[in-house]
Amino acid sequence: MKNKNKEIERVKGSEHAGWIYWPDDETDDHFFSSVTELIECCKVRGVPVPKEVNGCYEMSISINAEDVLESALEEHHEDARSSIPNAEVEKLQELIDEWCAVQKVITYFQDTSVIVEIDVPINPPADPPAPNSPSE
Repeated sequence: MKNKNKEIERVKGSEHAGWIYWPDDETDDHFFSSVTELIECCKVRGVPVPKEVNGCYEMSISINAEDVLESALEEHHEDARSSIPNAEVEKLQELIDEWCAVQKVITYFQDTSVIVEIDVPINPPADPPAPNSPSE
């Protein structure tokens, strides 16, 4: 969950473009790519559509060069890190950042500071009946 101290933002479902989280205890399907997907899931399961759900935030892959070096130097002498200049660590971090930027690893998490109000039609109206043909 994201920062609980953040001010709550309310968004209409019809205006929300992103993943949503529904804390439904009856299913493992908590994350949905859209409000439409949530509504379809509820229809299939025969359960009421919630009036509101949480938005989500995403996290992509990130790797810290200092952590990589700490792991790589674990078996080396105590002061091994001090033999690597900070400028070289910065270069390593830039390379790692470039590599991370092209990866497709994205994970979504519930964001309790975003409330998405389900305001889209749940059961769209049926097509109007065809006009009666004149009888002769």
